[in-house]
Amino acid sequence: MCLAPCFAGCTHPEYLAEVARVQNYLDTRAASLVAQLEAERETASEQLEFERASALHARAEKVKAPWSGVPEIVGRLEQLRAVIVQRSALENHVALFEFRDGILHGPVQFEVQGMQHPNPGAGSTSLFAHPRVAEALPLENSGTKSIAKPRPQTLEARVAEALSTITLEKPQRGEMADHLALLKRWYYRSTKKGEIFITHSGELPLRRIVRGISRVFRGESESQNGQNKKTDSTDVNGSQG
Repeated sequence: MCLAPCFAGCTHPEYLAEVARVQNYLDTRAASLVAQLEAERETASEQLEFERASALHARAEKVKAPWSGVPEIVGRLEQLRAVIVQRSALENHVALFEFRDGILHGPVQFEVQGMQHPNPGAGSTSLFAHPRVAEALPLENSGTKSIAKPRPQTLEARVAEALSTITLEKPQRGEMADHLALLKRWYYRSTKKGEIFITHSGELPLRRIVRGISRVFRGESESQNGQNKKTDSTDVNGSQG
């Protein structure tokens, strides 16, 4: 509803508050307003105001509607952060690119030799690191003290550590437009090499990235649901495969 600021239908603080609310709605892709409406709906249900709860539910669905079908990548450029996973020329590795501040950074090589990949037929999504070197066990009554084994590092932590090694550089003049064009051309292709994981909040979906690393390494795409199928496509650098 318009607050009619043109003819002083609201105070200046009220107008600024409404502007901030609209901007937050756009920045969060409707999530901020949906969360507010859903909280009001739950309160109404607890108070047995079911008609009001139903109206709030319908309003929340209406708020979500403009964003249905909008690509995940659409949002404010300064808030867009993405990780692209692609096959690597190195054995037992994948390449990780990071798109941040309007620039494509990387790649950094991520080793997958210490990963156990899920069995698609078993329906398991478990991924975890395994020790690769056997350790000698001390003999009984040998007098040697047992050494505490270090706790295995999670794959999410390994991915975060690998991404932290990527050097972030400030864009040069005209460079941002070139990188955006490259990302756009790759993202909107019907077939492409690798997978992309996007966030507009700054927090990367590390668990999803780990699963994507496994799929990319095995030559699968996210939409294939475990079927090992390879197609000719283009990688993020624009080269044909």
